[in-house]
This record gives sequence, C-alpha cells and structure tokens, in this order.
Amino acid sequence: MDDAYVRVKCDCGCATLEFSRIEWDDGDVMYDASILDSRYDHNVNGLLGRIRRAMGVMVGKPVYFNDVTMSEGEFDALLKDLHALRQRGK
Repeated sequence: MDDAYVRVKCDCGCATLEFSRIEWDDGDVMYDASILDSRYDHNVNGLLGRIRRAMGVMVGKPVYFNDVTMSEGEFDALLKDLHALRQRGK
C-alpha cells in the first residue's frame, strides 16, 4: 500500500481537513476526505445538541461540525497540492 495526503489546518490548530490518496497493492486507487478534530466532545451528542440539530435539519438549515477557513492563497495552494496528489502515480 502506498499513500499520500494533503492536510489543511485551521488557524487555532484544533481541526484539520485531510485529503488522502491510497494505492493498494492490487493497483486500486482510493481517495478519502477526512475532518480530523482534536476535541473529543463538542457537546453535540447531548440531548439538547441532538434536538438543536434535528430542528435545524427540519427547517432546512445546514449543520456544520467543523470548518477549515482558508485565504485565497491558502486555497490556491490546496488546489495545487490536490492536483499533485491526483497526478501521483500517473
């Protein structure tokens, strides 16, 4: 198995957006996008958090758990790194 990844951290470092490329021994290639979070519990799984999410979903509001905000330059660098990740092994 051969893998490569691109990671973008938020300013405070508590969350990371990761794009991974995994090439298996049989030649299959898989891409994965993950949110890595250093905080175990945001209190979203408590009763009140579940009710708030359910109400938001019922009225059509998006439910955000983690965001990685990037400047234009950081976003351009991410696109460049993602393109290089896609081209790896070709």
